[in-house]
Amino acid sequence: MLKVGIIGYGTMGRVHYNAYMCIPETSLTAICEESQDISIPNVKLYKNPYEIIKDPDIQLVDICYPTPYHKNLSISALKEGKYVICEKPLARTLKEGEEIIETVEKTKGKFFVGHVLRFFPQYEIAYSMIKNGNLGKVGIANFRRGGPFPLGRRDWYANFEMSGGVVLDMIIHDFDFARWAFGDVERIYAKGLAYRGYNHLDYALVILRHESGVISHVEGSWAHAEPFFMAYEIAGEKGILEFDSRKSVPLRINAKIMEERKEGVAYPESPLREDPYTKEIKHFVDCILNNKEPVVSVYDAYKALEISLKALESIEKGKVISLR
Repeated sequence: MLKVGIIGYGTMGRVHYNAYMCIPETSLTAICEESQDISIPNVKLYKNPYEIIKDPDIQLVDICYPTPYHKNLSISALKEGKYVICEKPLARTLKEGEEIIETVEKTKGKFFVGHVLRFFPQYEIAYSMIKNGNLGKVGIANFRRGGPFPLGRRDWYANFEMSGGVVLDMIIHDFDFARWAFGDVERIYAKGLAYRGYNHLDYALVILRHESGVISHVEGSWAHAEPFFMAYEIAGEKGILEFDSRKSVPLRINAKIMEERKEGVAYPESPLREDPYTKEIKHFVDCILNNKEPVVSVYDAYKALEISLKALESIEKGKVISLR
């Protein structure tokens, strides 16, 4: 049984805590929480995250601290011989991401980054249909997600130097999925509110040109009054796959193959599906216990980080950015 320590007990820390409660192969041993105004039976409470990393009882360190802390905490945990799960993004800068990768390679440690979108059933279905050719050759994909401006401890999301705004903190999910589904990105053009000094508002529209020829439009907003939502439309030669979490039938396939003259088919989301975060962490735990390679590699996380930072560069400079 893996003994787990969670660093950070904010929104994502609590989500991860709930996931471990559903995984019998793990035992939650410690939590790092600055305020320590929590009480969990049989769980050690620390104020300093490095106390968890140094704790000899803990085998798996789960990092749910804000982005700027990811590098130092990840590297320290890897050097202590711990397995590491780190929430996305991998790091705040490419250099920091490279340092993590170097440490993973040197220590031969198992390191996992929480790009959870790959574990959402609606996106698993999309990926499967794309790869199996059900939509034919894909030409264009539109991804959208948005909601109110997030509230974090000390309002850290509003500190752009820490969070990277909506581009680095939120639509990095869609960048990772688009690259997973359509391949590497060669050019990026983006517009958005980053660097404009808006208070508790952020928005971005990013256009990705993949080496495969697919064009991905990725739109993200922290300016909506309505609850959080996510959506996509993926258009191929044989039809369009649509998903919108706001609709009563959120997933729909319009597979209009002329030879077969088929009507569109609606696929409702099942309320019984496993929580994606639990599924993600179960996958990581299985990789540790059975020495498997994860669906999301540290290189995948680095490439998603690169796309995000290049999109921010495009916003700042007002020009197309090449990744080649």
